[in-house]
Amino acid sequence: EEVMRHAKLEMELERLQADKGNLLGVVQELRGQISGMEGEKKSRYHELVEINDRIAESERHIAGERKTLDGLQSEVSRLRRVIADLNTQKEDMVLEAAQTQQRLKHDSERSC
Repeated sequence: EEVMRHAKLEMELERLQADKGNLLGVVQELRGQISGMEGEKKSRYHELVEINDRIAESERHIAGERKTLDGLQSEVSRLRRVIADLNTQKEDMVLEAAQTQQRLKHDSERSC
């Protein structure tokens, strides 16, 4: 009876050792998968960091372009004012020249 019990225990021990071996294999496989996933996670994280860096650089570039555009728009407004002033001066000079010509014509008619 004790020999039977001993044989059963040995069989149970062998079965448990086989199960342990299988479980250790599964644990190793899962560790490998986890390691791969962590590597992929790090890789994707670095990709996201690079994308964020590119976005930030693009935003800085856009801000610089906006600043340049604002400066150009200010310069265009200033130049339009200068042109308007010059046109007003031109009109004044043309009017003054016409008045002077009229006066000279009138003076020359009187002197004749």
